[in-house]
Amino acid sequence: MADIACNIVLSDALTINIALNGTAQISPVAVHSVDFANPLALDGTTYKDFKCNAITDDTTVNLTNVLDGEAGMIETYNSASAVITPGTMFTRNYGGGTMDSAASAYNLIAWTKSSGDILYSILQVI
Repeated sequence: MADIACNIVLSDALTINIALNGTAQISPVAVHSVDFANPLALDGTTYKDFKCNAITDDTTVNLTNVLDGEAGMIETYNSASAVITPGTMFTRNYGGGTMDSAASAYNLIAWTKSSGDILYSILQVI
């Protein structure tokens, strides 16, 4: 008897393949590249990981449409000595890290949503 399988597409970003024998495979989503904007509006409906390669002026990073239990990362490259500020939806900064405002600085915001709060840590390339 041949294996029977089905694909369940939860969104453009996530497909689960379930075989008749009970095994499941989740296809991961690539990092979503975004262009500079002020504010830098990131929609977590489809993607959880973001990369902005050219922060050219001061901006606030806003993250919307994420659910409890979801997590992701936001990578920024500061190309212009800009001030980059996490939006007010980022409620608990673990580790006390801040965004590096120096030109050519890379920053990473690792986040997870828990009980309505977005918990985050900021890391810098040193």
